[in-house]
Amino acid sequence: MRSTPVRQAVLLVAVVALVNLASLGVAWLTQRANTLQDLRADLDREMASFEISASPSALRTLVEARARVTELLAALPAAVSLEARCDAFDWLLPGEAGELRQDMR
Repeated sequence: MRSTPVRQAVLLVAVVALVNLASLGVAWLTQRANTLQDLRADLDREMASFEISASPSALRTLVEARARVTELLAALPAAVSLEARCDAFDWLLPGEAGELRQDMR
């Protein structure tokens, strides 16, 4: 059986389309799985931070402290560098600056 150039071109287009769709599907599935894993890890971390607080009053105190620190940092002049703001945050709430640096980048 002889194949014409048109049939060969159509077959080539079909093969390229199938390969592209397959690679797109694999990429989408991989991205979806990674996104779900990241969301689960974030949710686990957030839940762990709530479990650390012993009581509602302790959580309220933590939220109020972070709000005060945020207000103080917002009052700093715009010329103050990010690193200086993180150092001030670490001084006001020790141990929290690493998370702030991560969130701001």
